[in-house]
Amino acid sequence: MTFHERTRLGGLAWLTAPARAIVVSFGAGALSLGLSACATGDAPVDANDAGDPTAQSGDASVGDAPSSPGDGGSTACPTGRAGPGCTACADGFHSCATDCVQAMANVPEAGCAAGCGAACSDPANGAAVCSEAGACDFACSPTYERSDAGCACPAGLRACSTGCAQCCGDSDCPNHTTCSAGTCRGCTANWGDCDSNPGNGCETDLSQGGNCGSCGNSCCGSFCGCGFLGTGGKSCKPSGTAYSCQC
Repeated sequence: MTFHERTRLGGLAWLTAPARAIVVSFGAGALSLGLSACATGDAPVDANDAGDPTAQSGDASVGDAPSSPGDGGSTACPTGRAGPGCTACADGFHSCATDCVQAMANVPEAGCAAGCGAACSDPANGAAVCSEAGACDFACSPTYERSDAGCACPAGLRACSTGCAQCCGDSDCPNHTTCSAGTCRGCTANWGDCDSNPGNGCETDLSQGGNCGSCGNSCCGSFCGCGFLGTGGKSCKPSGTAYSCQC
């Protein structure tokens, strides 16, 4: 084999061999070709990047995004605000319109703990109080019942100056019945409840002969010891403030 043929074959062997140091023999001598190449499939390594696992070609490091208020960045939220973008109220604060305000004293005069500073209003027949949650609420006066509209008297009762009652005065009671301690009971003078029906009150006039002074008390019409030889009868006549059978 001529020198030129050996040279050509040696070149082909260099191109097709794995990337390692290749030795091509030329007769008695040997020529060593040292190649600094990586194994098949390995990418070249920049010597300047050796040992730097965070190096990125032309890219910024992860986590370098600018911080914003409320997300753990260096800019603090205003007093009373917290969370992403400082849009939430911090602990111990609550929302009032567009502001975050600190908890008030839990008394109606201050609007209660969760209020916005304006005093709670008293309802009719009741008084403002604070709920356990710190909101304005109300309680009704004795004898009144709580309703959606506020404080009202139970069905069948009237609102009087002293509270809810069956009657506030005699005019609230049926026929000739008196109002006593908020209840319709008893009859006005010379009237009686002779049928025992409270619905029609005291319906009987006690100045009449058949019920003279009391229910069922009838005065005799004749021979009752009145007049000449006692042959006359008695009639119902006034006796002080009441009536009685008299000659």
